[in-house]
Amino acid sequence: MIDRSKTLLHRVLEDVAACVGDDPLHDDGESWLPACAAPKASVPFSTEAELTALRNECRRLACENEFALCAIENRISYVVGSGHTYRVVPRDDAVPRALLRRAESVLDRFLRENRWHRRQSEIQRRLDRDGEVFLRMFDTGDGLLRLRFVDPEQVGEPSGGSHGAGFGIECEAGDVESVVAYWIDGRRVPGRFIQHRKANVDANVKRGLSLFYPVRKNLKRAEKLLRNMSVVAGIQSAVALIRKHARRDRPEIERFVAAQADRTGGA
Repeated sequence: MIDRSKTLLHRVLEDVAACVGDDPLHDDGESWLPACAAPKASVPFSTEAELTALRNECRRLACENEFALCAIENRISYVVGSGHTYRVVPRDDAVPRALLRRAESVLDRFLRENRWHRRQSEIQRRLDRDGEVFLRMFDTGDGLLRLRFVDPEQVGEPSGGSHGAGFGIECEAGDVESVVAYWIDGRRVPGRFIQHRKANVDANVKRGLSLFYPVRKNLKRAEKLLRNMSVVAGIQSAVALIRKHARRDRPEIERFVAAQADRTGGA
């Protein structure tokens, strides 16, 4: 009986190990790279397809990994908090107070119409998750500027590739930092109508990089460790006790088990 229980336990543990273990070469979902294959550029992408793949991987983390989700929410709380407060301050005392009140009224309307506090939180979320945020400005003719998000995947090089707009951003010749226009869904939008916030890259890189890129493997490992610990804890809780009897034959052990069962039932 004991031997059969031990065999069954070993089999269960082997199945668990096979389930939670990984090939060392692929323990984080990616193969090891040869030592000579380190990227020469300052970013790990050189094409729009590579950027899209990295962004999608980090987006999955932001949706499925509890540690990544917690990091995003904590950064929103730290950076945005309850929202920023804006005041109109005159440069000198000669400005009439009535004019200040009118200016503050316009500012308050802008914040209200664009749901600015909620938009601030989303800006931070997008910036951490995608590494960049595109805000498009619209003049609707009523004197109020309206802002709308543009998803990063909407910004891309136009078909034909003859506009010098790599990654969907058209710049002055030889000057990446001087943006002329953005190509959104195949249409050219002048740069003055777009605010592009990018993070974790140099100024001469056109697109941003997710905050999760350098730690994405550790986030996956942390989640896997938590899963493995819960599996092992479940096995431990299912095994009450294993007793080893030295120098006893099977009939003696069976009598011992029966006696223990009678004692437990009598209690």
